[in-house]
Amino acid sequence: MLYIVITTPVCNLKCKYCGGSLSGMPEDIGYEIEELADFIGKDGNAVVAFYGGEPLLKTEKIKKMIDILPAKKFVIQSNGFFIEKMGDYIHKVDAVLLSIDGRKKVTDFYRGKGCYEKVMKALHFLKKNNYEGNIIARMTASCKTDIYADVMHLLKYFPEVHWQLDVIWSNLWNLEEFRKWNEEIYKPGIKKLVKQWIKEIKEGRIMGIVPFMG
Repeated sequence: MLYIVITTPVCNLKCKYCGGSLSGMPEDIGYEIEELADFIGKDGNAVVAFYGGEPLLKTEKIKKMIDILPAKKFVIQSNGFFIEKMGDYIHKVDAVLLSIDGRKKVTDFYRGKGCYEKVMKALHFLKKNNYEGNIIARMTASCKTDIYADVMHLLKYFPEVHWQLDVIWSNLWNLEEFRKWNEEIYKPGIKKLVKQWIKEIKEGRIMGIVPFMG
């Protein structure tokens, strides 16, 4: 089973589609790590995903959890700002999802100026340190997203790309604007991605488009 551990609801960013830190939650976990270890220890296939807020604001707590929790795998989803604080512990993590929304102008529009470069620096840190786990670009697709252009851009740098649609928590657009974007940009872009994906498969290559891979 997948266990999502919110290390803190606090975030150092305030993305347009998210709004920053989660409200109504304590800034730190209210239980002992040993209690969590006892709980997930009953599951022989436990996967622990560290989430936030920005989970790496609690880097030392994550390291302690990695040492104590009897999980089969560990995953981190992060905005990339503090990935270097993990040091050698990053090699104990099986997958890192870095939040990046496509091209520089799109990412910085949603997430703030300089965020694109911060994520690329985090990616460089992982590659420089010969990280062997999965590295996934984690997009949020919203009103400025050209799904084809942004996914293809990220595939130049990341082995895998995944995305979610901004249809629940954002006020960036209304229903009619979303419908227009869906019909004019998103659906045609998905069709182009599928066509490219099939072309690559026929040539013996698999593009790391996670929603197509199952």
